[in-house]
Amino acid sequence: MDEFFFPGFFPLVAPPALPKSGPLGRDVGATIWGAPLKGHLKYYLGAFNLYDVGLNPLLSGRLQLSLLNPEPNFYHRTTYFGTKDLISIGVGGQYQKDGSVFTDNSVTPPVVLTDNFKMVTADATVEKNVGEAGTVSLVGAFSKFWGEYQPWDNYWMASLGYMLPQTIGIGKLRGTVRYQRALDTADGADASSVLDAQLSYNVHAWFARFALGYRRGDTFLRATAATQASNMMYFGITLADP
Repeated sequence: MDEFFFPGFFPLVAPPALPKSGPLGRDVGATIWGAPLKGHLKYYLGAFNLYDVGLNPLLSGRLQLSLLNPEPNFYHRTTYFGTKDLISIGVGGQYQKDGSVFTDNSVTPPVVLTDNFKMVTADATVEKNVGEAGTVSLVGAFSKFWGEYQPWDNYWMASLGYMLPQTIGIGKLRGTVRYQRALDTADGADASSVLDAQLSYNVHAWFARFALGYRRGDTFLRATAATQASNMMYFGITLADP
C-alpha cells in the first residue's frame, strides 16, 4: 500500500475497522489460493483462528479480477509505481459462528455473550501511467460488518495518489491523499473519520522510502458519546528486504 499508516485505524479508539484476524493482526490457519488466467483472476479460501480449540474456525474468502495486467503473485498492490497500468476489482467475506463476543463483567461470575460474525468487503484499484505526466492512482474500498457485539457497522475509504515521472537523486516523489470513514454500532453514534495527506520519497518502491505527512482525525468516543478531534504530523522511514 502507498500510505505509511495501515487503513482502518482511527485515532484514540480500538479495535480497527478491519476484517477479523488474530490478537496481533496475524493468525494461525490455512489458505488455498490460485491465480488462473495467468493471474488475471485470483481466489483465496482460508480457515483461521485455529490456535484455540474453544473457537470456531474463522472462514475467509476473496476473489479478485485484474483487467489490464495480470497480478499472479500471492500479494497484490495498490500501486506499481508506474511500472504497469492496473484496473483491479476484488470482493471478499468472512464468517465465524459465535465470533461476535461480549463479556458482561457487571455480573458475578462474568457472562460471555456471543453472536455469529459476518463481513463482506469490496474494493477497486485503478492506476494509469500517463508517460511524461506521471502516474495517477485511485483506490476505493467498502466493508460491512454483522454481529450483535461488533464495534463497527461499516467502513469505507478512498485515496488519490500521484507520482512524478522523473527521478530526483535516487528516488521519486509521490503524493497521496486518503479519506476514511467508519460508523460505530452504538446507538446514536456519529461516524469517525481520518484524513491523511502524505508526501513520500520512494527509493525502491515501498522497500526503501521516507514519508512526511499530516493526519486529521474526528473520532466518536463511546465513553463521552461525542466526537474528539485530533491532529498529527509524522515522519516515517520504511526499510525492508525486497
